Amino acid sequence: MILKKCALLVLFLCIINSIMVSHAAGFGRKHFAVYATAQDGIFFSKPQLNTVDFEKAEVRTVSYGEESHMEVGSFKFKVTLMLAFSTFLLMVVTIVLKNRSKNCVFFKALTTICIISIALLNYSGSEWFILAGLIFSLVGDIFLEFERHFLHGMLAFFITHVLYSVGFVKLFGIPNWWTFAGIYSIVLFQYFFLKANLGRFKLTVLFYSLAIATMFSLSFGAMGSEIYPLRTLLPIGAALFVLSDSCIAWDKFVKRLPLRNFLVLFTYFIGQLFIVLSIVT
Repeated sequence: MILKKCALLVLFLCIINSIMVSHAAGFGRKHFAVYATAQDGIFFSKPQLNTVDFEKAEVRTVSYGEESHMEVGSFKFKVTLMLAFSTFLLMVVTIVLKNRSKNCVFFKALTTICIISIALLNYSGSEWFILAGLIFSLVGDIFLEFERHFLHGMLAFFITHVLYSVGFVKLFGIPNWWTFAGIYSIVLFQYFFLKANLGRFKLTVLFYSLAIATMFSLSFGAMGSEIYPLRTLLPIGAALFVLSDSCIAWDKFVKRLPLRNFLVLFTYFIGQLFIVLSIVT
């Protein structure tokens, strides 16, 4: 009975989301934007009218394929919020059904698909590494539901971290060296703590740890952005992603975690959602 209700609920959400996303895709292909260039050539997050040279003001047509802006209260903003809400709802269903029903993998995949939909809706042409990483995350989500495919799941998420890392560099650049030093120290400390319990997974987990440490470190490049406040969600999302993987490692190689499903899935899905929301402009 519960499964039937969940299935009907998800079906309703998917239909509504599909209609709204399709409508948003054709909603206003072009808009006009006015950019005022300051005398020293710097764009400020807050207008400083006393330093603006209005003779250099430029009015140009911007295509959504080149640059995407989403205003609060716009149709696109409302669809993004609805998809985020759907993600949260599907995440709850996934956690509830974990280890109780084989349908869990279906809801888990749908949750990630909702997150991918947010990325697609706000895609502006420069975030395709993030989008590709999400697709590999979807593959990893499915593999990790089957114990015999654990290594395949690790490989899929390893590729995800590599793609995220490249995407972060292209979007935000490289943060200070001390960021790498601090994060690598923490992640490698955890690795050496787990090493005695890893068995044949020692080398695999080491490479994976280096990949996720790199991704986490590079996420702090977004902190240098003053224009879009949502960028600050990126390192938070990356941190939650790392925490989710740490819970999986502890649960698999050390001892069973209480509330394992909640700890792993909540941190993972919220982390992915924050990463995607951070590219919304």
